Amino acid sequence: MRPALLLSKPADALPSHPRRGVAGTLGLHATVLAALVLATILSAPRLPPTTVMPVTVGLKVVEAAPPPPVLARTGPALSDVEAAPFTAAVFSGSSFTFDPSRIRGHRNILFPFLTGELTFLGEIRQIAETDHRRLHNPLGGSGKRRGTAAPLSMPPATREKLIDRAWSRRDRWKSLAPITELTGRYDGDEGDLPAVVRGHVERNLLQQYVESIPPDPRFWVVLGLAADHVDVVEFAGRYARQHPSSRTTTELLFLLDELAQASSNAWTILMDTDVDSLTLTKAVSADNLALARQLQRGYQTWARAHAADTPASVEARFDAVRLAILTTIVETSPGGYGAADARFLAGKLLWDRNDLAGAIRMWREMRNDERQSYADARAGIQRVLSAERVDVVEIVRVLAAERSRWLRESADRLARFGFTPETF
Repeated sequence: MRPALLLSKPADALPSHPRRGVAGTLGLHATVLAALVLATILSAPRLPPTTVMPVTVGLKVVEAAPPPPVLARTGPALSDVEAAPFTAAVFSGSSFTFDPSRIRGHRNILFPFLTGELTFLGEIRQIAETDHRRLHNPLGGSGKRRGTAAPLSMPPATREKLIDRAWSRRDRWKSLAPITELTGRYDGDEGDLPAVVRGHVERNLLQQYVESIPPDPRFWVVLGLAADHVDVVEFAGRYARQHPSSRTTTELLFLLDELAQASSNAWTILMDTDVDSLTLTKAVSADNLALARQLQRGYQTWARAHAADTPASVEARFDAVRLAILTTIVETSPGGYGAADARFLAGKLLWDRNDLAGAIRMWREMRNDERQSYADARAGIQRVLSAERVDVVEIVRVLAAERSRWLRESADRLARFGFTPETF
């Protein structure tokens, strides 16, 4: 039977207070809904009380993993050479004083370009490739990565004084300190920081070290320079990882290219020197003579184990590293800055390896840009390549002129600081 309420006669009209009616209806529904929810909660099975415990995350979990090394170090383990510092070897007969402690401390990684791997090069090339694929705002800037550091503003005369202060015949890492300090404070693209680093690369690095008689001074000074390479590589690699595409990064890569050339020369001196001919060392320091012998034997053993025991095989390894550095400049430098100089050097390297076709292909891709370190030689090569027939003799002449320019300017730079190619 249906409830009587439903059988009553319907009203003839709406209630005289419709707003009150709606409000009452809503209130009734809300009350019914609340009652249903309460009944559901009361009828649900009781769960044991939950205790909220503080979550403690150990330091080992929250600490970020250290970045991979910029240099994968390998090399001979010369553990039988004592690591304790020795007194300086004073060669009074030639007024030559030398402290071999840095050589001793870095004896296992004297040649990072040969026995190590510059892992950061692949990283910054990959970053550059990803950045090139990214869709840039066509109305925006050039797509360069902007930092938050202020640009360096340094008058040319002050810049020249700073570059002169960074010059050194021996301690390259120590002399680089004024410039490394600037790289941590100023923008790597805008301002004068790239020019400061370029000036150091152009005028302070590659120097002439002519064979001495007796050979002790050149032997120890050149190996001392090699002992600084690992610190410079680590610094440049860390900077490049933080600034994958900047003009300062490009200049630091040019710096590494020059160090790779110096490292190759140091390797040759170590391998070719008769340790018994180090008469000054033998006269004053048996410990350092033993160090020289151990270094030579240790790296000879490493070279045999890595198929690098011939001059050609060692040269090929150094050339491969240099090509990797130079092609990284081409692929990562902002706006192609320095790419023409990098292509010139890469082409010269290939030319010296008798890869004439590879050299010409590299040189044909040279374009003008703001970096002008090899502008004259590039212009000479471009004139040769613009002719209908490539004149090999003319290319040889251009490259010889470039080397003569470097020898002349290097000798002038040495004289400025009171040295000759025969003094150390």
